[in-house]
Amino acid sequence: MKGNNMIKSIRLNNFIPYEKQEIFTKNLNFFFGCNGSGKSRLTNYLSTESISQSTNLTWDSSPCPLLIFNKEFVAKNFRNDIKGIFTLGEDTNIKITNISNLENKIKDDNVALAKNIADTKELEDLIITNRTEIIEECWDIQISYGKKFSSALTPHRGKKNDFFSKMLEVYIRNKDDLKPYPMEELESYYNLAFNNKIDLINPIALIPIDKIKEYETCKLLELPFIGSSDSTIGRFIDHLNNSSWIKQGKQYENLADGRCPYCQQPLPNFIRQELEDYFGGYYKLSYNQLNSFYSDYSLNIGKAISDLDTLLDNEILNFDYNNLQILVSTIKNIFNENCYYIEKKISDPTISLSIKPLYSEFEYVNSEIKSLNMLISKNNSIVKNKVFEQSLFTDVIWKSFCHSLEFRLSKYYQNNSIYESKLEKLQDDKAIIEASIKDSSQNIVDIKQTLSSVHGTVIKIDRILKNFGFTNFTLRVNPADDSSYLIVRDNNMDAKETLSEGEYNFITFLYFYFMLFGVQGSAESSDNKVIVIDDPISSLDSKTIFIVTTLIRTLIEKCKSKEDGFLQIFILSHNIFFFKEITRCGNFDYSNKIASYFIIKKTRESSIITIHTYNPIKSTYELLWQELAEEKNTRPITIFNTLRRILEYYFNIVGGIDYKNGIDKFKDNDKYICKSLLESINDGSHYINDEFHVDTTESIDDYLRVFELIFINFGQHEHYKMMISHVSSNLEKVDS
Repeated sequence: MKGNNMIKSIRLNNFIPYEKQEIFTKNLNFFFGCNGSGKSRLTNYLSTESISQSTNLTWDSSPCPLLIFNKEFVAKNFRNDIKGIFTLGEDTNIKITNISNLENKIKDDNVALAKNIADTKELEDLIITNRTEIIEECWDIQISYGKKFSSALTPHRGKKNDFFSKMLEVYIRNKDDLKPYPMEELESYYNLAFNNKIDLINPIALIPIDKIKEYETCKLLELPFIGSSDSTIGRFIDHLNNSSWIKQGKQYENLADGRCPYCQQPLPNFIRQELEDYFGGYYKLSYNQLNSFYSDYSLNIGKAISDLDTLLDNEILNFDYNNLQILVSTIKNIFNENCYYIEKKISDPTISLSIKPLYSEFEYVNSEIKSLNMLISKNNSIVKNKVFEQSLFTDVIWKSFCHSLEFRLSKYYQNNSIYESKLEKLQDDKAIIEASIKDSSQNIVDIKQTLSSVHGTVIKIDRILKNFGFTNFTLRVNPADDSSYLIVRDNNMDAKETLSEGEYNFITFLYFYFMLFGVQGSAESSDNKVIVIDDPISSLDSKTIFIVTTLIRTLIEKCKSKEDGFLQIFILSHNIFFFKEITRCGNFDYSNKIASYFIIKKTRESSIITIHTYNPIKSTYELLWQELAEEKNTRPITIFNTLRRILEYYFNIVGGIDYKNGIDKFKDNDKYICKSLLESINDGSHYINDEFHVDTTESIDDYLRVFELIFINFGQHEHYKMMISHVSSNLEKVDS
């Protein structure tokens, strides 16, 4: 925004340490105050009020940002994190700080990555050790049973890792359903499933045992057979209880030729009839039933025993026949014994007897047959479904192996799950860290691409230094990064160890100076520049003070003429020499029409700013000359010291003239006076405010005359006349 955009007044409201007051400003504003008087506080106040567009600053038109050089500017804009490598500019330094933070983050990430890799390696070693141990234990099973069940294990027998992987897979899938399998059953099952020579087998018929139950409950064996007692002979037989003997003899009746088979007497027909009647009817029926029972019993039980003998003679499958053999032997013994008793009953129907039961034995037999039939059924199922059964057996054998190592597999699985979980976490963390490093690296590249080159600034600053004959150091663009630069001493050595506070203040001021002219395309190069400079010569030596003073005078002249957008300047200092130098326009101070002079004074409770129409600060050098113009101060006790201090300041500090070689230009007493003045210069301090007192008897006039001759003989008479004229003019102003 173009126009006369300046601060018209500054109101200090409730701003510690200042009293409440309002000061009015002009193009050029010079503030002088001792250290601790509040100059820096005033600078900060201007900055804060400008940014907030406070009503405490009154502008000619719209407010604009202040361009402020102070300690804060130096801190923000000068950076030396890497020895010998420097950067300038707040925006650049923010970016450099961001780069440094990113580099530190990359460093921290690399430390974390190294730890992650080490932890991962340690965990992987633990996983390998854990796995190696269980692999060997699983392989021992393969060594023991691999050959026996080779067809079922063939795909996994070749390598330890394959065998272990299969066992772990089966364990994980069935860990809640593992149970032991007898090795005999496994071998039998394997032989069935993988023996291609086995055929279908018919199931064994069970022994019919319902009939056996009937045999054992038959009443014929328990009841004695008795004939009819209706006849006389019948009663006689019953009385004698010899029906069995009569029955046996009766079978000889047809052979006795009509005679009694017992007494050989002729047998009457009625006796024969009565015998027939006695052994007829119920007796005959029972006897016939007994014969039928015996025939049926011996036939059926005999057949069952015969079938069992056949079964035992033709053992099939891998069945345990011991129980069956014992049962069959028991059955045979009981059967033979029962037949004996039944035959005895047939011989003597009058006896009462019972046979031993075979029902329970045959139940046991059928139970064994059922077990055998189950094996047969399994056999037949395997024969019919070999592929399926082989697969089923394979599953069973792996489960059996897993059961035998269940505890170790369980422990391995649990530990390995923990290890794998930790490993996965480490791998995830590694990916995050690597992504972070990649992002940070890319961000550094992106930020570096936005950094401005310091090439133009370095060239201009270096040119300024050469023009002023400054040889303490030179600036060079950093070949590794053109957003930074190197500071090199005159012996081509980096200033990385020797750069003083004053030197980096000086460099930063030079950056500020060129920033005002927009060397790096900064926003500060726009129109309407209102400049604030606070104590720019802190820690500087005389050479750099001269350079800074000259550059500031350039800025003052710009503001005076309002060139290139420079409208207004505020300069604050505690240095009298510097203050006097910047407030002079030629041989005189700047006019109060364009310049305001302020004194900042510190009281007990607060600070106060006083405004002066004319420059209230006189330099010590100027005051020394003023002493010569005031006759009342020309006392012998002080005049010698005043003259010595003027000569010291002008010839030694400012002029750089070899005054000692000029003594020979004087003769006699004048030479003595000259020699006493010039050779006394170094007897005191090099500071122009030191006091030096000497007793002398020479006349004041001789001293003053030789004093003027010294300037004449050294070709500096014009300076002498200028100073005498200037102090005389000031005295006239004061007197008026």
